[in-house]
Amino acid sequence: MIIGVLSFLLSWLLTAILNIATLGIFYFLGIGFVTRVIAYAIIIEIADKMTSDFKTDGFMSSIWLAVLIAIFGAIVDAILF
Repeated sequence: MIIGVLSFLLSWLLTAILNIATLGIFYFLGIGFVTRVIAYAIIIEIADKMTSDFKTDGFMSSIWLAVLIAIFGAIVDAILF
């Protein structure tokens, strides 16, 4: 639940910051998926620090979980939109 709330509140901000920092290169190359994964990984790490019930074993496990979340989100976006 914490990841969902943080994602709702912060993912757009983190994605915008990453797009500005990379000058939108990933977005214009059609691989905006990379910035979405990095934003989700940061959100997962924030959730890890906020609660003792959710633990990750380093940033790589957060990246893998973020990849799964981003793939699922892309599939849902493709179905809905």
